[in-house]
Amino acid sequence: MADTAKQLAQVAPATGSNNTAYTVPAATTTIVKELLICNPQVSAGTIEAWVVPNGGTATDATKILHNLTIASGETKFVTLTTVMGPLGTFVVKSTTAQVTYTLSGVELT
Repeated sequence: MADTAKQLAQVAPATGSNNTAYTVPAATTTIVKELLICNPQVSAGTIEAWVVPNGGTATDATKILHNLTIASGETKFVTLTTVMGPLGTFVVKSTTAQVTYTLSGVELT
């Protein structure tokens, strides 16, 4: 089994809808270690995130961040040790446009 530490995703998704930031490859387990969230905009917003197993949906049962406020110009670091199975997804949502999510971790193949 190979362990590969890497940046899993970096996205600035559209506002107001759930966006898949990362999908675990088939035959792979991923350990998500850190989520960096940056708001370069002039207005504050709220963010949400979900860790969704293969075949699941982004619901309250899979939510890991709920209405976390991010100020204008702020960067937040969220430390995680979340294990994701094959084809699981990391989903993000923001009320402010251009919020950037950077997800780091280790893929085990």
